[in-house]
Amino acid sequence: MNRFMILIFLSSLVIANEVPNFDQFRVYKNKPYKYFFFKIYDLKILTKNSQKVDYKQDHIFQYTYNRNVDNDDLIKTTMQEWERLQLCKEEHAIKWAEQLKKIWPNIKKDDELMAFFSKDSTHFFHNKKFIGEIKGRIFARTFFQIWLDPNSRMTELHED
Repeated sequence: MNRFMILIFLSSLVIANEVPNFDQFRVYKNKPYKYFFFKIYDLKILTKNSQKVDYKQDHIFQYTYNRNVDNDDLIKTTMQEWERLQLCKEEHAIKWAEQLKKIWPNIKKDDELMAFFSKDSTHFFHNKKFIGEIKGRIFARTFFQIWLDPNSRMTELHED
């Protein structure tokens, strides 16, 4: 009986960390992010109903990178945007940055990084493989607001 319970528990861990079923999601936005003339990544925002992101519903941000990016640069840029947009307190930014440092890899050209929001967690995937999660709606809102905030650097995401 104990082996059976352990098997069920381990199976649930594997299922929880699988890539989401894309068939249930629809593209809401699909835009490139450029820094001056350099295309950094393409961003697809996927929701279940092709509507704006709603934190009562699952959603996915899928980044396909057009160049190599060191994870230190990803963390630094994320923290700079949180500060620039005044999205969180410094102590939260530092705590989350430490967690992201353990999760995010160095990115190579054509790599895909996904942030999947489900219930109260943000699950991260690199090239369709689960790499970690950060729990909490506060983190999720703070993270996704980098792109959704009206003062975001990706203003084209706010065009309908």
